[in-house]
Amino acid sequence: MIIIKFARIEEPLENEIFENVNPAYLSGIVNWQLASNLNAWNPPFDLLEAEDQYIIRVEIGGMCEDDFDVTFDSRFVYIKGRRTDDLEFLTFHQMEIPFGEFSFKVEIPGSVEADKVTGEYANGFLTITLPKHPSITISLPSSSNEEK
Repeated sequence: MIIIKFARIEEPLENEIFENVNPAYLSGIVNWQLASNLNAWNPPFDLLEAEDQYIIRVEIGGMCEDDFDVTFDSRFVYIKGRRTDDLEFLTFHQMEIPFGEFSFKVEIPGSVEADKVTGEYANGFLTITLPKHPSITISLPSSSNEEK
């Protein structure tokens, strides 16, 4: 769940998510409304290009390999998953780490060898390596029938 600026809330905030939140903290968010969009966050990522490959690096700590799915088609890498928060809090004093479902896609700027795409999750980073197709040189026949 994420808080987004929306409109003034006229009625009191009564919701099960506020059961364990100190009411003093709620007084400062009267101009905010809660959004329950499950895809409200995306982990930060980098798309890098080397001479022979593209590399996608996603910062996605606190997860296991079974917590996300990566799929590839000829143009996009799709990454989706769910980061859960197993801790139970009585009162939130500050909460900046996003939890819940996420889903995003990364467009690959060139053609890759799909059967050689690899992925690895280590130290909180998902790294996907996409080898580029080798360049093809096209030879054009020389014109030997020049008119004189």
